[in-house]
Parts: sequence; C-alpha cells; structure tokens
Amino acid sequence: MPLAKAMTNAKPLTTMDELHQQFFRDKRVQSAFNRYATYIGSTPYLCPATFGLIGYLELVDGVYYTKGGNSQIAKGFQRLAEELGVVILTDSEVEKMEVKDKQITGVVTKEGDHIEGDAFILNGDLLTQYPRLVAPEHRASFTMKDVEPSISAFVILAAVNERFDLNHHQLFFPENPEEEFHAIFKEQKFGSDPTIYICTSSKTENSRSPNGDNLFILVNAPPLSAHGDGEDHKKRDSRANF
Repeated sequence: MPLAKAMTNAKPLTTMDELHQQFFRDKRVQSAFNRYATYIGSTPYLCPATFGLIGYLELVDGVYYTKGGNSQIAKGFQRLAEELGVVILTDSEVEKMEVKDKQITGVVTKEGDHIEGDAFILNGDLLTQYPRLVAPEHRASFTMKDVEPSISAFVILAAVNERFDLNHHQLFFPENPEEEFHAIFKEQKFGSDPTIYICTSSKTENSRSPNGDNLFILVNAPPLSAHGDGEDHKKRDSRANF
C-alpha cells in the first residue's frame, strides 16, 4: 500500500494548475510554476499535478550548468562508454528494424549493414520514426489515431555584438497565459501574445560568446500540420505579437 499512498499524494487526478492555485494566490506565481507543464509538452490545465515534482526538484536540488554547454554531457557519456568497450557508430542512418516473434532483433542501416542486438532504444520522434522503421505487419496495434502530437517550438539561435540586461534564463509572460495554451492545444495555432523564453549561457560562461550575448529564443508552437509543414501556421498566425 505504500506505493498506492504515494500515488495518491502525487495527486494524479488534480491538474497542475489546480495544484498551484491551492498554494499560490498570485496569478503571476501560478503562471511561472505552470510553465513546467511544457517540459513534457503538455498544458497545466490538463497535465496531472504529479508533474509539479519537476518544479520541486529544480527548487530543492537546484539547476546546474555544464561548462562548455550541454553537449559536454553527451561527450562525457561517450568517453565513459568507450572506456567500457562500447562501440559507437556515427553517421550511420538506420533504415529499418528487423522483427521476429514480436521482438526487434536487429537493425539495417542505409549502407546495408545488419546489426543484431538484445535491446534497442529509439531516441527520436515516435509518430514519424516508428512507422518509418517498423513494417505495418509488425505494428498492427499502432495507428496514428492512437497518439496526438505534442507541442512544438519556434526557435531562434542568435549571436549579437552587445550585451542585454538578461539573466541566464529569462521568461517574458503574457497578460493571459491561459489564452496561449488554449490557442496551441485547442485551436492548433500560436497564441496572439505568447510566452517568450530566452537562454543566454554567456551570462554564466562568458567564453561561450565573448563579444556579445548568445541568445536561444523559444516560443511554444502548435505541432506541424498533417502534411508535415508549418505553412498553415505562418499564414494563420501572422497576427502573433512576437
């Protein structure tokens, strides 16, 4: 029963927004904590309060910066794996999965190489890569109707020759955050007054951009259209106030 009690305490039947309303009266504070729903591509008005643990972990355990950027974490794992004898293949595209008795037994690369294994991990987009790699007869129970795409993002990577009055992490909230989530999730379009997130790692590590700020600018966006493009959004959302 301890597990069941723990699940109840995590409030799986309460939304993240409802949870934050219980603890914070200021709408601005509620909005700040509600943004953690976007970490999992969701909306705080539907996302279970369980995921409020994300904000708790950041506040209690802290947020850490990796010198040289997050890519150094991947490089660190690579060095450790190679020290343990792991062979890492790069620039090798997997073209299909080989399946036997409902189990993936190997992969075939674009170059025609067959690689067998006991376990396989797909670190990619489920909705596009699973159908591309696994033949229809091996995924009869999976259809595109089973899963809805999550939110996407409009991202700008910019380098400038000046410094701005920004923190390493900076969020600019709209007057009505709920309207933005409604627009993205219900109407499949940008909010007219979106939240803007800016990451400037040079504030912490000046050598990342010694002559000015490096800016990672992100605005949450609706998923691509069924045709795999965003032209509909560009035409429809020219009114968005970025």
